[in-house]
Amino acid sequence: QIVELLTGAADGLAAAHGAGILHRDIKPANIFVGRNGYAKLADFGLAKLAADQPASNETITSPADETRVGAIIGTIAYMSPEQASGRSLDARSDIFSFGVVLYELLAGRRPFDGASDLEVLKTVIHGAPEPLSSDVPIALRMLVEKALEKDPAERYQTTRDLVVDLRRLAHRPASEEVPPRAGVAPKKSARCGIWIVAAAS
Repeated sequence: QIVELLTGAADGLAAAHGAGILHRDIKPANIFVGRNGYAKLADFGLAKLAADQPASNETITSPADETRVGAIIGTIAYMSPEQASGRSLDARSDIFSFGVVLYELLAGRRPFDGASDLEVLKTVIHGAPEPLSSDVPIALRMLVEKALEKDPAERYQTTRDLVVDLRRLAHRPASEEVPPRAGVAPKKSARCGIWIVAAAS
């Protein structure tokens, strides 16, 4: 259900990237589910053309969505390492943020956290998230890990490639699933829809 839900949002993001637009604020609050069950990516208020990416001196939003001026742009807990460092961005930064949302839905917690905004930023740039539970299909775990690679060159290079893999996962029979990795303790998965708000249409 989570994969099918977020494939719609990823498809919308791929369309934006195809038009040369970076969202720069992918987070659960900006994903809405219509009555048809299809997820939509919303709030392009921080979006920019990919060719027009300043490195700093813009607006930063904290995990509590409080906006401040004169720093880097985005929502701290969902930033890519390059975004958190104030570097120039491309589509792979949005892919990282999408991976953060997918991880959160699967794990019931954010992959990068801390007691302060500064700690969260440091974790985004240098820290590694805890492995997802072994009850998450291994192919899905590998997809999330690839989306959350610190080095943009190691991530999905296009959102369209991510969409293709998500669709393959959504239609994969359970019998094809590979056994989980050894040494990873099972944990209860988060319910789909905890962080996604139902929209009217």
